[in-house]
Amino acid sequence: MKKTYLFLIFIHFQLFVSGNRYLSGEFSFDVAGKDSILVRLTLVRDCLGDVLTPVTINVFCAENEILLTQLKIDVPAGTDITYACPLMGGSRCENPKSVFPFGFEQFIFQKLLILPDTLNCCALRFNFQDCCRSLNLKTTSINQPFYTESTLNRCLMQETSISYANPSAFVYITHIELIYSQGIQITSKGLTIDSVRCRLATPKNSHNSSFIFDSPYTFSTPLFFRGFPDTSLDFPSGFHLSKEDGTLSFTGDTAQTTVLSVLYELFAQGKMLASLRREMYVAIMDYPINHLPELIYDTTYKEVKAGDSVIFHFQTFDSDTSNTVLISYSGSLPGAIWTSNSGYAKHPEAQLIWKTKREFINVIPYQFTVTVSDNHCPSHGIVSTDFYVLVNETGAMPDIPAMFTIEKSEDKIFIHFNPSSQDDYTLLITDVCGKLLYYNNSCRHSESIDLSKLPSGIYFLRINSNYMLKEKKVYKFFRK
Repeated sequence: MKKTYLFLIFIHFQLFVSGNRYLSGEFSFDVAGKDSILVRLTLVRDCLGDVLTPVTINVFCAENEILLTQLKIDVPAGTDITYACPLMGGSRCENPKSVFPFGFEQFIFQKLLILPDTLNCCALRFNFQDCCRSLNLKTTSINQPFYTESTLNRCLMQETSISYANPSAFVYITHIELIYSQGIQITSKGLTIDSVRCRLATPKNSHNSSFIFDSPYTFSTPLFFRGFPDTSLDFPSGFHLSKEDGTLSFTGDTAQTTVLSVLYELFAQGKMLASLRREMYVAIMDYPINHLPELIYDTTYKEVKAGDSVIFHFQTFDSDTSNTVLISYSGSLPGAIWTSNSGYAKHPEAQLIWKTKREFINVIPYQFTVTVSDNHCPSHGIVSTDFYVLVNETGAMPDIPAMFTIEKSEDKIFIHFNPSSQDDYTLLITDVCGKLLYYNNSCRHSESIDLSKLPSGIYFLRINSNYMLKEKKVYKFFRK
């Protein structure tokens, strides 16, 4: 008994050994059939932290906890993802003596995993653990291990790609409303994804142990935001995570640094397709107010007939006259052409043209992200917006004349038709998979649709004119 006691003390000491390595990170994947998976582990470190060493990714059968293999990967070249502020001497990656207090260096470890076709296991769990998180955390007084994991159902996945357009670590400034898109990109051929759910999860130190926050912080209140600790207050107060795409929105009113964990759950054919954890690092610093740049566009949703082209136009603006704006595209539409004068104009414009193919027909819209950022010192403003394109057999029809107005509350949608209209309308609500959830084919005056029984998610309201049979309008809305 005495030896066992000493052994446990030794293990605990090793687990919380002092070090300064990782800020944030996550797994992402390219799956080419159930036996071939390109595994990516993206990690972000403090540039003044410890030197990195080769990583080991453990691959388990999640059904019986048997270790199947280990992927050992050397340290690749790092990339400084910190906004470099020349007036403050750049980031700490460029200049260790910089006045700017942060420096984030990103590393992408990747390796192809080939599994035997005789493997009798569908659920694979990938994990990575290191001795040390960054020491620069204000919401815990303990130096704790870094850990992340994700699970895939290899028996369901077919030519599926999962990645993120935006980094897992970022700096923002106090007193400014933050809306931060993860930019998650999911594409799949031959497989219809039923739904995506997103929520805050408790960060982990290992598969079976949780990160320890100092009071009053918790996994759901991981930093001091406006209205703390009430997360449900209307934005810009409260602390909000979109259940659809993981977008964070809050206002930090004090300088602070923290970690949080975002969990994505993907479902297909009524089964869990993937469970993806993203460990994030958020730094809020004091500095004069920077107004966010603006992305100007006509719509976030379009329908196109397979074989035709769809075009999106974008403009930008920033009310801070000293700022210059950059615009970028996530690159997630296969074969799409993106052109812009970003880097050459103060308020650049851009255009995306996508020539679709019949093989792109799907009941789920394709998604891409456009991001605008400014060059404000020391922390640039960032706004990311998600756009959707549905490729189908018929494409979009011309708009109905303005014969109605729409109002939406949390639990209802109200459609008010113009009394002068002699037309009847058909109303339909579908989810992103095309499942019909509401139908009424004889609306003329007004209609109230109850949403209270719908689960959280993205939905489409279609309004068809019964008189002009080819006329319709489509509205995308979110149910919280």
